[in-house]
Amino acid sequence: MTLAVILDITRLMSRGLRASPTGIDRVELAYLDHLLERADIDLRFVKATRFGVRLLDRRVGEAVLARTVASWGLQARASSAGYRRALAFVHADTEGWDGAQASEPRVEADVSVLRAAASYVGEAMSALVSSAAVSPAAVYINVAHSNLGAPALRHWLERTGVRSVFLVHDLIPITHPEYCRPGHADLHRQRMETVALHGAVVIANSAMTRDVFLEFCRRSGLPQPRTVVGLLGIEPVFRSPEALPLFRASDPYFVVLGTIEPRKNHLLLLQIWRDMVERDSAGTPRLIVIGRRGWENENILDFLERCAALKDHVMEASGLTDVEIAALMRNARGVLVPSFVEGFSLPVVEAEAVGVPVLASDIPVHREVGGPHTQFLSPLDGLGWQEAIEQLAACKPELGPGGEVLADKAWPGHFEVLDRLLAEFGRRARPPSV
Repeated sequence: MTLAVILDITRLMSRGLRASPTGIDRVELAYLDHLLERADIDLRFVKATRFGVRLLDRRVGEAVLARTVASWGLQARASSAGYRRALAFVHADTEGWDGAQASEPRVEADVSVLRAAASYVGEAMSALVSSAAVSPAAVYINVAHSNLGAPALRHWLERTGVRSVFLVHDLIPITHPEYCRPGHADLHRQRMETVALHGAVVIANSAMTRDVFLEFCRRSGLPQPRTVVGLLGIEPVFRSPEALPLFRASDPYFVVLGTIEPRKNHLLLLQIWRDMVERDSAGTPRLIVIGRRGWENENILDFLERCAALKDHVMEASGLTDVEIAALMRNARGVLVPSFVEGFSLPVVEAEAVGVPVLASDIPVHREVGGPHTQFLSPLDGLGWQEAIEQLAACKPELGPGGEVLADKAWPGHFEVLDRLLAEFGRRARPPSV
């Protein structure tokens, strides 16, 4: 009997048109792409709406995949206006670079895909497909924390009796509420309670996340569901650095990648850059801050917008494609990841795969996913970070791709875990014992 699998794509249907996807957005897309490739399962999808949980057919998932890939520019070349501004900022020599052609033809093609996909998705949602036919033998998969605290979803899980697989990314709103928006600690606690109460199996994105989740369950008096580790993967472009645009920057520069929010510790870097500029403006490297603006970040934005010393040495860049981000990483003196806390760390893995030095905060998950090109520093050690930055600015070591094992095997290894779980679900009614 064919196994029925239901993937929750609420997040992609709500956020898929954003130009700058988050790490969690990317994970949901990876699951969508992987499961659509499996012809041996009966795949359907759900989206949570204000009317409740709605069941959607395979064609909706295919349309969402096409729409999201086009919107995010995952197959685009490096040619956007933001990327060109970044090249000008570091005075890059792009002579002979084949990515400099205009991007208008690609944009027109993307709009066509977006319109067709959006039209079908809209029609499907307006039909409000019933979820009455869901079998208790089906496997429900939620990889984005979407609506896990909502009573409607909990009721749907209880009513249908489906076997649930949840991917947990982190418990930061619970363990470090000071870095999150007000109210998110209670919301995330509700999400994790749903995972503990309804999860047949939980996949954690790192061993650290697994340990923190199980400790939360123990302290909260909740069931401790079977929890396995599945490290996350990176986009293919980061695994092929030799195919990326190569340029020579007249000004050495560094990249920091991630949503601009307090726990990412941008403020440490901005204070270091101000000090370097005040001591030796001409000898200070450039800093490219890649990422959208997040929350509770007023003091960071004050530096970016009003600090005169940083005007010519620090720039923000958002809405870049994966090719552009990977190219900026490849040609940088280093990638900086000074976060106070993470559940996983895609920038560390991406930089290792591209073959560029990484300066990362000395936190457990960075130790777990970092490779031979990563140097670990306390997120509080400003002088240590400044010394390491100045050393790399003066002389960038020649490195080859350093994340071969992790970068090449993370997604395959992750989906081996998932596929093994689904195979077990297909053979027995009880939760698998992987």
